[in-house]
Amino acid sequence: PCTVGAFAPGEVRRRGLWRRGFTGFSFAVFVSSWIFSGTVGFLSVFMMFAVVAQNEYYDMVRRNGINPTWKLGLLGSCAMYVAAACPSVAMREAAFPLTGCATIIYLLLRPGFERCYGRLFPWYTPRDTPPTTYDDVGTTFMGVFLFGYMPSFWVRLRG
Repeated sequence: PCTVGAFAPGEVRRRGLWRRGFTGFSFAVFVSSWIFSGTVGFLSVFMMFAVVAQNEYYDMVRRNGINPTWKLGLLGSCAMYVAAACPSVAMREAAFPLTGCATIIYLLLRPGFERCYGRLFPWYTPRDTPPTTYDDVGTTFMGVFLFGYMPSFWVRLRG
């Protein structure tokens, strides 16, 4: 039989099996403790995952030359998660439309906001933000809907 280096093929397989078993067990303990941690613990970890994924989506979109309102998208998504954990049904149902209204108003007035920042904050240097396009609106709402509104139902089911 052929051996590679100082290890026989059977020894490498057994060592890899133990590593996979340990990793699987550790992951199972982490996920089980996350699921049974209560609403606040579940919400915070779930929101952390969503913020990371939404940031990655918006970075990918910005690299393709589209300018979504990623800060408002992240803020709106986090608001939807917090609203989903609240007992008030009106708060849950109002989070998505309020995020949409604030985002659309900002997108429509974005060049005006850029000029206004310069007057309010003298140290602010305005960026050359291009006019709002359909792609900006679409990608902003795609991020809010996919990473904020849809997953917030998991938090609602949990609570």
